[in-house]
Amino acid sequence: MNLIFTHDSRGRWVVLSPEMAELIPKHLSWPKRLWAKAQARFLSLPFRFLSEDKIFIRGSREKGPLVVYHSSLQSAKIDLHWRHFLRRRKIRRIFYLLAEILFLPVSGLAAFLPGPNVFFGVLALLIITHWQACSGLRQLSRLHPHFEARESLTNWEKAVQKGKLDAETPLVEQIESEFGLERVRKILLPG
Repeated sequence: MNLIFTHDSRGRWVVLSPEMAELIPKHLSWPKRLWAKAQARFLSLPFRFLSEDKIFIRGSREKGPLVVYHSSLQSAKIDLHWRHFLRRRKIRRIFYLLAEILFLPVSGLAAFLPGPNVFFGVLALLIITHWQACSGLRQLSRLHPHFEARESLTNWEKAVQKGKLDAETPLVEQIESEFGLERVRKILLPG
C-alpha cells in the first residue's frame, strides 16, 4: 500500500492514496451487494472528509509493505509525525463513533415521520464507516512503514510555508500526475 503524507494549504497533515476508489465485490449476496453499493455511494459524497476514511478502511486489510511518501523537509521526524497523525485520527474517529451512537436513539424518533428513515440509515453508514476506519488505523499503526522523500512534495510544502499557493497550483497537478491521484485539489486546497 502506498500513501502520500503531506500538509494541505492550511498546514494540517493529510494522507492521500492512489487506491482511494474501491470496487464492490461481485461474490456477495444481493442484500450485501445492495448495502455495499449504498455505502460506496455514501463514501463518494463529501470527498475531503471521507477520503481519509476510505484509506483507513483499506488499511484494515493491509498486511504487506507500507510505503509512505513525504517531503524531505520533514525527514528527521517523519516517523514521529506519522505515529502522532495516526493516534490523533484514531481518537477523532472514536469521538465521532461516540457522538453517532448518542444520536442513534434520537434518529429512531424519525421513524414516526412518513417515508423511509433516512436519518437512521445515514447514521448507520457513518457508524460502520468510522468503525472500519478505527480498525484500519489500528492495523496501520502496527505496520512498520518505509518512508521515501519526494521532490514534488518538498516543493509543495515549501510553497505552503511561504504562502505562495495561487502561483504554485501547477504543483498540485505535478503531485496528481506523479502519484496517479484524482481530485487532490479538493484536499490540498480546501476552501
